[in-house]
Amino acid sequence: MNFLKIIFLSLIIFIKSLLFGQSIDKELENKYWNYKDRLNKYFVQIGPHAGQSLTAAQITSNAL
Repeated sequence: MNFLKIIFLSLIIFIKSLLFGQSIDKELENKYWNYKDRLNKYFVQIGPHAGQSLTAAQITSNAL
């Protein structure tokens, strides 16, 4: 009897993770792209070649 309860609860948890797991993944993906966008706009200046990018500290000191 206890074995059937464990199997039943495991099945419910598995189905719940399948149904709601994708929405959490989509939220995390959106959060990633928002942070990446903010990083590129406000904290890093991307250079045209490898090693030519500037961080926020370098951008600020060059502007003064």
